[in-house]
Amino acid sequence: MTNTKHRSRSGFTLAETLVAMLLMSFVGLIVTGGIAMSARVYGRIVERSNAELLLSTTLLELRDQLDRVNEVQLSGTTLASYRESTSNWKKLSLSQGIFVTEYKGYSVTGASSKSFSPQPLVTDEAAGKSLYATYTSITYENGNFVITGLKVCKKDTTTALAWLDRNKPENSATYIIRPLEDIRQYS
Repeated sequence: MTNTKHRSRSGFTLAETLVAMLLMSFVGLIVTGGIAMSARVYGRIVERSNAELLLSTTLLELRDQLDRVNEVQLSGTTLASYRESTSNWKKLSLSQGIFVTEYKGYSVTGASSKSFSPQPLVTDEAAGKSLYATYTSITYENGNFVITGLKVCKKDTTTALAWLDRNKPENSATYIIRPLEDIRQYS
């Protein structure tokens, strides 16, 4: 009598193993692509919310600067400098952000000769370090400050972020701030 051993047939053949690995690779690619796409979408959502927050913060800060003004120095209708009755003369300037320069002294004619260094209207921490707010012009018309072209840009570019205001051709907006008091004007 011969002893025959039956080999166990449990396990995978080489072809089955290769097919399983191929299927797992496809699943891995799909999962990896989904994670990468989710990260990009999340990044865009965070950037958009930071930009909208910066825009609203900038508008609040501009309102805080301009609604209590009672004296302005104009260049045509464009705002050159401004002050409250008890403060120094101030000026808004732009350089990848909005800055406030305060002038020492109370004479509008001597304001430009004695200046302090500009302070950012909105800090880099509030701007999210990669964004800045800017505007095209601030004019004083009919008792109101008119801010045109207020927009948020990425640093190292002057192009407004396109999704902030899809209805405007330059993706920027115009805002009106009415001062609380009547304003004395100087030219």
